Amino acid sequence: AVAANAAADPTLNQLHVTVYLVESFLLPLSLLGLAGLALERSPWLATIGAGFGLLGWLPWSALAAQDDLTLQMARMGGGAPFVALWDRFTTDGTMMTLTLIYMLCHLLAYVILAIALRRAQVVPTWAAWALALTSPLTVLAFPTHQHLLLYGVLGLWTAGSVPAAVAAWRLGRID
Repeated sequence: AVAANAAADPTLNQLHVTVYLVESFLLPLSLLGLAGLALERSPWLATIGAGFGLLGWLPWSALAAQDDLTLQMARMGGGAPFVALWDRFTTDGTMMTLTLIYMLCHLLAYVILAIALRRAQVVPTWAAWALALTSPLTVLAFPTHQHLLLYGVLGLWTAGSVPAAVAAWRLGRID
């Protein structure tokens, strides 16, 4: 990861870290909004999805900091000591626990909330599928380091969120 960051475009690297920072604040609000849309007609799934989502987003700041650390190491030239530190930091018990909590809870949340939204009939079937598919694609993208898949996740998340935002506006939940 340090070598990949060192070889990558510095502007794109910084943009990646900045997006992580913004996501730290916006995505938990998104989860609450999605759950709120489904709450009336699918209260159990909406509540469970929101609970998993919020629990899953708690470690996000640490994961964003991990990416920033990788970027800073690359800017300092990388090398064996940095690689050893990165390997040790990203695989220790603390970071592994935070990563697993994020992966399991956050990814389950979007599948559960997609089902809740569809059962509540507040978004079209395709939008629910778009949201639900973000989770398996994320699971595929990280171990394979296929960043194009992450762009696909972002596209699906956006596509599925637009009908949810329209539904929230239509129901008078957004003024």
